Amino acid sequence: MQIGRAASTVESQNMSWIREGELNLLEKISANVLKAGPMPKHVAFIMDGNRRFARKKNMERQEGHMQGFDKLAETLRWCKHLDIREVTVYAFSIENFKRTKNEVDGLLELARQKFEKLLDEWENLEKHGVCVRVLGDLNMLPLDLQQLIAKAVVRTKAHNKCFLNVCFAYTSRYEITNAVREMAWGVEQGLIKASDVSEPLLSECLYSNKSPNPDLLIRTSGEVRLSDFLLWQTSHSCLVFQSVLWPEYSFWNLCEAILQYQLNHTSIQKARDLHREHQASQQLEADRACVAEHLLHHGNGKPADAQRRQEALLHYCTCREERIQDFLEALKHKRDSFFNDLWSDAVSA
Repeated sequence: MQIGRAASTVESQNMSWIREGELNLLEKISANVLKAGPMPKHVAFIMDGNRRFARKKNMERQEGHMQGFDKLAETLRWCKHLDIREVTVYAFSIENFKRTKNEVDGLLELARQKFEKLLDEWENLEKHGVCVRVLGDLNMLPLDLQQLIAKAVVRTKAHNKCFLNVCFAYTSRYEITNAVREMAWGVEQGLIKASDVSEPLLSECLYSNKSPNPDLLIRTSGEVRLSDFLLWQTSHSCLVFQSVLWPEYSFWNLCEAILQYQLNHTSIQKARDLHREHQASQQLEADRACVAEHLLHHGNGKPADAQRRQEALLHYCTCREERIQDFLEALKHKRDSFFNDLWSDAVSA
């Protein structure tokens, strides 16, 4: 009877998103050594190699994807012990819809099972403060799966100890295109002006706007492409490509990737700082151009003195920031309403 209970516990753990359990002694020592250096706060994974793993082991593709999910849960446990508070994973690309119907149906069914399991683990999610976000165009998914995802997102949105971003029905180019549409919507609604459109504003309109950009992106299976994943967000991230198939990923593979980040941390940070300075300079130039044009049309042909130009610039910047904040609040409300409406429909069904 005790053996049966133990087996049931192991099976439950294997299906779980949030794994309990400590690192072994050698892993703890290694983790502490790594944590003495600069650590990535946000790590993104392209979990590649599930199908090749299945072929290698002579198993069904679906079993390979199941093994891949189990590895994700284990990796999240390692990240927790390494004080990595945010993880983003490429779970399902829009391009995956081009696979065979059987494989697509199997992936969507696996997603149903895993999000149902996630909801069953509510107490564990609350205990660890896990906020789950799903990034992508959920309208491409079956309604029942949309509703399961919405439940998970809405129920965990107040948690703030750690964050799991699941990119589902996602590609980066689609995300960027959608961000441009959101800004066009803001202009059409009169919330912002066309002159307010900028690189930082586009960043705020991405699905990932609530998250800092990843410090480290890891792709497994030996492929050295980003495959349309977080192209905008990883322009100043450390990219690590590892040959191991995702279901065979180990704690030591993760440590190796973090070490690569640490070795390149100084140059990465310098590139980020220079980019921020360049963005600020571009914004200042754009604001000055808008103010100069306004003064030209409202100054009766007289050149404005330095004090008047400075006052006009400060006033313009304040108004622009207020417009952008109002627009972002409206965008947040629109996105929150989408998830809340899905959840309400699921509850009332």
